[in-house]
Amino acid sequence: MSENLVCIECFDPIKSIFKTYSDGFKDIIECPKCKKIVDKYVECESSNRQYESIQSNDHLLFYELEWNFYFMLIRAFINFLIYSSTILLLSSFDWFLSRKRAYSDFKILLSQVMKSIILSSFGKLFVLPLVIWNPNDIYFNLASFFTYLSNYHSFLGVNSDHVPCVVRYNQNHQENYVITSVGKAFHVYKCSNMGLVRVSDSLENEITSLGADASFIYASSKDKIYAFRFGRKVAKVYEGHESDIVSILPFGAHLISLDEDNVMKVWNIETTEVYLTLNFAKESFKVTTMLHPITYLNKMLFGSTQGSMQLWNIKTSQLIHTFKCFNSPITVLKQAPAIDVAGIGLENGRIILHNLKFDETIMSFVQEWGPVRSLAFRTDGNPIMISGSILGHMAVWNLEEKRLVAQLRDAHNGSVDGLQSLQFEPLMVTSSSDNSVKVWIFDMSDGSARLL
Repeated sequence: MSENLVCIECFDPIKSIFKTYSDGFKDIIECPKCKKIVDKYVECESSNRQYESIQSNDHLLFYELEWNFYFMLIRAFINFLIYSSTILLLSSFDWFLSRKRAYSDFKILLSQVMKSIILSSFGKLFVLPLVIWNPNDIYFNLASFFTYLSNYHSFLGVNSDHVPCVVRYNQNHQENYVITSVGKAFHVYKCSNMGLVRVSDSLENEITSLGADASFIYASSKDKIYAFRFGRKVAKVYEGHESDIVSILPFGAHLISLDEDNVMKVWNIETTEVYLTLNFAKESFKVTTMLHPITYLNKMLFGSTQGSMQLWNIKTSQLIHTFKCFNSPITVLKQAPAIDVAGIGLENGRIILHNLKFDETIMSFVQEWGPVRSLAFRTDGNPIMISGSILGHMAVWNLEEKRLVAQLRDAHNGSVDGLQSLQFEPLMVTSSSDNSVKVWIFDMSDGSARLL
């Protein structure tokens, strides 16, 4: 009968299946050719089955695959070392040779690259279960491919989300900086070359709005506002809202915030104390946006979903004037270069230039792409207004001639959430939920802008 026995792995003839020991126990033998258990499905007496199972598993896990485990672990480590070293070297050469650097500080470059490599290399952990599953090179290569794919996506990075960007001018550096939200943190870029100069510490929750003045960068998250000094460390925390904050606005020595419950608070920036609280009735005036009109001392202008606006004195907590209704929810309020004039963006696509002093509409336009998501005015002496849509298109309007100058279709692959014109320069910055921040320059013959 023995001549009919074969190994079930390689089908090589064998003389016996068991090896019998002096104490009466049996163990399944190893095939001389393939070095594997000759019959892992063999059935034997219940008294021997447990022993044989233990012997087989011990052999499989501790004898046969132990060296494979070390080999694959060393192999994965060497691959990781070569890959990360190559990326670091290429990134370093690119940084030193490039004039338009993505990172202004080499330390930030090294920190961000290493974080991206390490966090995106979690696929290397698949080596452990792969050893137990007794894989071949195909599975190992699949795990490596998954890891490299994760590395690729991590290097793409996050530059912006749906939170509108803000621009901050640094008097000491004579430089404009754009701040964008990236989830639980924010990035600070230098506008001249779009180099990343700061990455803030992460907050516990997602950022819902941003603001900036000469001293701090403000970020709201859930029901709190955090003031960052030097764009990195939290210096102050403002607590007092009972629901998530949707909008913040620095206002001289004060900070204005609005939450989902239609509650507006005025904070003293230095002491973090609440100076004033206003509760608006949602049924009659649900606040959507706010603006501080220039030269209007202690005044705040609020827009609503009902289409009307209210002007408040936040020092005396008095309603000064309720403006006429525009019959569509107000989505954007923006200060025009002219005193007493505000740009108003509506959900129905209308854009209105309104005189606040006389409560009169000066002119109006219609954006064909639905709700107005953002507005900006050039401040370099050209009577130009730019509007952004939820479809990613932008329109350039000549206010002197009261006409459409140009259309920038597909400026973004998502909504144009942030739109900021740089002070006294023919430049504007846009941000979008498509993970991009762009700088545009107005130097086209037709008055349009191109990507810088």
